[in-house]
Amino acid sequence: MADQATALCQRAVKALNCLDHVRVDMRMDAQGDLKIIEANGIPGLKPVKSWSPQLFTLYHATGKGPDRDYQELIHCIVSSALERYNLA
Repeated sequence: MADQATALCQRAVKALNCLDHVRVDMRMDAQGDLKIIEANGIPGLKPVKSWSPQLFTLYHATGKGPDRDYQELIHCIVSSALERYNLA
């Protein structure tokens, strides 16, 4: 189901022209089909309270603690923008 969720998310992000940092929330309906309930183009970035840093740490932990994970998340977001505009 992860591949299906990823593909659905990528289609939504492309359709909405979301760049660099976006959060897509999904639910499964009664028939077992994934449905997008929200695409948040400006998700929070508070180190402790926001979902983005927590999810980044869950899937991309540096092993150097939450502060370093947060720095890496910010680096990924900024690097994405810099690459898009050939400024990297």
